[in-house]
Amino acid sequence: MIGHYHKFIPNFAALAVPLIDVTRKGASNQLRWDEARDKAFETLKAYIACPPVLRLSDFLKEFVLQTDACNCVGGILLQEEAGVKHSGICHQKVITTGT
Repeated sequence: MIGHYHKFIPNFAALAVPLIDVTRKGASNQLRWDEARDKAFETLKAYIACPPVLRLSDFLKEFVLQTDACNCVGGILLQEEAGVKHSGICHQKVITTGT
């Protein structure tokens, strides 16, 4: 499951190495759970269990569009749940001018 979220977790590859090593072809069938694997597991678990938590958009609920236009144009579609706004879809485009 955690592999699905790899692009949302900074340094995922480095964090997951102790866990990935035990699933490699040719790895022993005996799993030694050590401190490095425990730390990797707890760190990755915190990324998916603690805010901000990724969630799927609910297309039956209303979206709020938040925009910004400083040196780029950006927008975020938010959805509110229990009084907290969660980001769903984001887009940003840098504005360049030719001189």
